[in-house]
Amino acid sequence: APSDCPQEATSAVAFQVLVEFTNVGRQVQGSFLRSRLTFWVVLALLLGVSGILLSKTPLIASLEGWAMQGIKPMQKAASRITNPIGRFFETLARRGDLEVENERLRQEMASLTQEIARLRELEFENQRLRVLLRYQEENPDYELLSAAVIGRDPSNLMQRITVDKGTEDGVLEGMVVVANGGLAGKVIKSYPTSARVLLVTDPSSAVNAMIQGSRALGVVRGKPSNSLTMEFVSQNEQVTEGDLVVTSDLGGGFPKGVVIGQVVEIKGDDLDLFRELRLEPAVQFERLENVIVITNFAPIHLD
Repeated sequence: APSDCPQEATSAVAFQVLVEFTNVGRQVQGSFLRSRLTFWVVLALLLGVSGILLSKTPLIASLEGWAMQGIKPMQKAASRITNPIGRFFETLARRGDLEVENERLRQEMASLTQEIARLRELEFENQRLRVLLRYQEENPDYELLSAAVIGRDPSNLMQRITVDKGTEDGVLEGMVVVANGGLAGKVIKSYPTSARVLLVTDPSSAVNAMIQGSRALGVVRGKPSNSLTMEFVSQNEQVTEGDLVVTSDLGGGFPKGVVIGQVVEIKGDDLDLFRELRLEPAVQFERLENVIVITNFAPIHLD
């Protein structure tokens, strides 16, 4: 009688097939005893078919399930080991590409930095040329020569600079030097390709000057820390803070009307014969990079 359980029926059928195939194998062995190769081939086929049929049985399925449950922890453990290793080698592979890309970006950054620096220097050069042009327009009688500051006196006791123009360029001793529209100093020594300039802020410098508004006369002298004072200003002269001080033509050492500085402090009592004025220089000497030499002004030497 057929079984009510499909799984038991399948097992019975599989077992019956296996028995039948075994009987057939015996018959083949008897018939083809001389052909061992044929026997083993047929036997292998019979075992393969039997394995397929038996894999459908509950016993084999249960064994497969137990086997899968048993190897799952090992698979997880293997994944925990192999995944980081895989990522590590992937990172190594990408590292070479990243280093190449970083080097390319560094080179581009360096190139851009150099280009920015070059453009900024061109901008400064344009500003210098505009200052020179403006000063030339304001003083059409002057012949001007632009020069770059290439040296400074290392001592704070003397305020002197060296420029990159000399006798070969027509720069001679006694020529007046201006910068940014204000008086910078005077050439004291000229060489073939350079010249030394004594700044008005040097303690040994003395410039005959006057207050632009009241025309009061005095002498501007240099002081430490790039400062200026105007001495010998008469107590009777009208002076106020903010007045401009310019060169006078007394003494013949400087052209008339060059701005020296601005009055920022008035010193002296009413009983004093003269007052002393503290000036803010018109030139920023600590940032002096370029100057202008007035080449057609000949100082007058008074005996």
